[in-house]
Amino acid sequence: AAETLATAISSAGKFISSSQLGQSLDLLEDNLQRFGANASQITDAKALITGLNDVQKGAAGALKAVKAGFQGGSTSPEAIKNSLRDAILGSVPDSSPIKQKLLDSFAGLEIPPEAMQNFLNTGDVSGILDEAFGPIQEQVEKQLLEPLKKMAEQEKILVSLTKQRRE
Repeated sequence: AAETLATAISSAGKFISSSQLGQSLDLLEDNLQRFGANASQITDAKALITGLNDVQKGAAGALKAVKAGFQGGSTSPEAIKNSLRDAILGSVPDSSPIKQKLLDSFAGLEIPPEAMQNFLNTGDVSGILDEAFGPIQEQVEKQLLEPLKKMAEQEKILVSLTKQRRE
């Protein structure tokens, strides 16, 4: 579940199916409940991951539309950044908990020149997405997914010890 959720919030998130994401979110919910999280915390965590995944799924299309809009026109980094922000945020519902986090991430975003050139020349959006969403992804990784991975490791140890005890 932790690996699927980590993938879901990355640029590879567009390849995660809704059913895979749903199953992993259910496991996340179960684990958060076992460790005392309240309903609001669980709902927020699931909505944050779902929102990031929705952004990853819609970002490539939004960025392609932005690229098409710049064919033969101005390619100033600030104009492209603003168009990218508007296109990506346009795919996120206003009610999504990720909306404000994305607005904040674009406020100080500096797109590296090589990422900008890759985007304009080849349509590769991974560099831009990593810059825009990297801090949010790191926060989700640290707060939600790392504990899930540690719990899985502890459960493996417990199962191993239980087997040894039975033997």
